[in-house]
Amino acid sequence: MPPARLCGFILAAAFTVTVQSQYTTQQISGFVRDATGAVVTTAKVTARQVETGLTREATVSETGYYVIANIPIGTYEIGAEAQGFKKYQKTGIVVAVNSKPAVEIQLELGAVTESVTVTADAASVEASTGEIGRLVTGEQATKLQLNGRNFAQLLSLLPGVSTTNRSSFDLLGGFGSNMSSQSVNGGRLYTFSWNIDGADNKDNGGGGNNFVNINPDAIAEFKVLTTNYSA
Repeated sequence: MPPARLCGFILAAAFTVTVQSQYTTQQISGFVRDATGAVVTTAKVTARQVETGLTREATVSETGYYVIANIPIGTYEIGAEAQGFKKYQKTGIVVAVNSKPAVEIQLELGAVTESVTVTADAASVEASTGEIGRLVTGEQATKLQLNGRNFAQLLSLLPGVSTTNRSSFDLLGGFGSNMSSQSVNGGRLYTFSWNIDGADNKDNGGGGNNFVNINPDAIAEFKVLTTNYSA
């Protein structure tokens, strides 16, 4: 049996300790309009995760806005239907950990039995929020050599990160990875939060070690947020 894949999520915040709710915050949102730019409030929007077939639906507000929140990471197809318009489908939408891609939908006049398929651009810039962060992929987590298979070493891949570790032995805490000897963008040590699937994984009252020592093979994605993250 292959190991279960976790959605690894790390939040680094200078001078603050942020506790997330018990879920990650990926979402897809946007506006539904017709060819003239007028909003289509009667549309129904559907998001389907390609890897698992998971389907989520959303209604459109009176301003033409839709949001599909709290979805797993993966590749998605977005579909939209409304009476008097052709069926719309957009493929290749990649949702990374804590990302919030904006998918704008433009419906064309026609029968709902007709369809229009659009392929998403391979954009890597987060345009829907002001968050600044760096992503480490699951492939990097599983294939890079880590001393003691300590996932905290993945932070060293990112610009702006420094550590006070004197040797590889300092990477290990009392019962797991040492999660308090890293500095992000010059911030103080001990002042950021580590989260797995939205749950805090740092023992803030016992030396700053992690509660769960993650197997790197179980990390799907790993992200560090450094600036402008949401409350």
